[in-house]
Amino acid sequence: MRYKRVLTAMCCFALCFIFAINMSGSVFVAHSSKSLTELENEKRAFEQELQNARNEAKRIEQRINELKNSKAKQEEIKEQLEKQIENTRQQISICTNRIISIQNSIDALQSDIEAKNKEFDHIKELFKKRLRCMYMSGANGQLLILLGADDFADYLARTELTRCVAEYDNALLLKITKIVESINQTKSEVEKQKQEQVNLKKTLEQKQNQLNSQVSEVNQIIRNINSQTSELNAKKQEYENAIRQVEKKIEEVLQQITALKFNGTVGFLWPVPGYYIITSPFGMRVHPITGTYRMHNGIDISGSGILGKPILAAEDGQVVIASYNAGGYGNYVMINHGKDDSSNTYATLYGHMTKYIVSVGQTVKKGDVIGYVGSTGASTGPHLHFEIRVNGTPQNPMNYFNKVK
Repeated sequence: MRYKRVLTAMCCFALCFIFAINMSGSVFVAHSSKSLTELENEKRAFEQELQNARNEAKRIEQRINELKNSKAKQEEIKEQLEKQIENTRQQISICTNRIISIQNSIDALQSDIEAKNKEFDHIKELFKKRLRCMYMSGANGQLLILLGADDFADYLARTELTRCVAEYDNALLLKITKIVESINQTKSEVEKQKQEQVNLKKTLEQKQNQLNSQVSEVNQIIRNINSQTSELNAKKQEYENAIRQVEKKIEEVLQQITALKFNGTVGFLWPVPGYYIITSPFGMRVHPITGTYRMHNGIDISGSGILGKPILAAEDGQVVIASYNAGGYGNYVMINHGKDDSSNTYATLYGHMTKYIVSVGQTVKKGDVIGYVGSTGASTGPHLHFEIRVNGTPQNPMNYFNKVK
C-alpha cells in the first residue's frame, strides 16, 4: 500500500515535471532574445529541475535494485523448494514400487493359503469318509476285520494299519493347519508393512502438496516483483526522457549565454563555432582517466554532434607543433601568435583532434580550419581541449576571448 502511494506521487511529479519542461520550452522559444541575466536565471532553474529529476530517478533505481535483490532471494527459495519437491517425488515413487512389491507378496501368500486350504479340505473330507465308514460298521468293524484276515497275525496287521491311517490323517491335518497359520501370520506381517508404506506415501503426498503450495506463493511474489519492477522501469524511462529534455534545454541556454558573451568580440576567436558547452573548465581537477588530482591547463569544449566539426585558428599565427601525443593530447596543434604591445607572447593549443590539416611552419589566419574535433589520446569522449599560453604559461582561456591584442 505504501509502495502504491509512493508510486502515485512519483507519477504526479513526473507528469507535472514534463508539463513544466514543455511549458518552459515554449517560453524559451518565444523569448530567444533574453538578456544574459535572464538566461543565467533560466539556466539555474533548469539545473534545479534537472537535479530533482536525477534524484527521483536515483530513488527509483534504488527501489528497482531492492526488488531485484528480493527477486533473487525468492528465486533461491523457489529453487530449494523445487529440489525438495523432486526429492519427495522420488520418495513417493520408491514407496509406490514397494507397495506394488508387497502386494505381489501378499497375493502369492494368499495363493498358498488357498492351496493349503484346498488340500486341508480334501484330506478332511477323506478323513470324514473313513470315520463315517467306521461309524457305519459299528461293533461289527472288528469282526469284519477278523473275518477278512487269513490268520491272527494278519488280523493284528490289519488293526495296526487302520490305526496308522487314522494317525497319519490326524498328523497331516495338524501339519496343514500349522502351515496355514504360519502363512496367515506372514500375510498379516506383510499387510502391516504395506499399510506402513501406504501411510508413508500419504504423508509424502501431503508434503508434496504443501511444497507445491509454497512454490505457488513464491511464484506469486515473483510475479508481483516483476510487475512492480516493470512499473518502476516505465517511470524510470519517463524521468530519463525528462532528464534528456532538460539537459537539451540547458545546452541551448548555455549556447545562448556563450554566444552573448563571445560573439562579435575583437579578441581570440571561439575555436568551435556553435558549440559552447564546457565540460571541464580551467583549474585543478580529478583527471577522469588517471584519477589523479592535477591541473587542467585548458578548457574542454563539447556538445551534441561535435565529433568531426571543424576547428578554427583562434588568431593569426604560425604552426609550431602538428603531431600526435599518445599519453595526452592525441592529435594536436600549437600555434604561435607572436607578441602584444607589452611584449607578452601568446600561443594556443588544440587537442584530441580526429586529424589536423596543417603542418609545422605553416602560417594561418584567424578563422582558418586547422583540423577536426575528435577523441584521440587520453580522452573520455569527443571534445576539443583548448589552451591559451601567455609567455609559455597556461592561462584560463575564458579570460582572453574579449582581450584586445
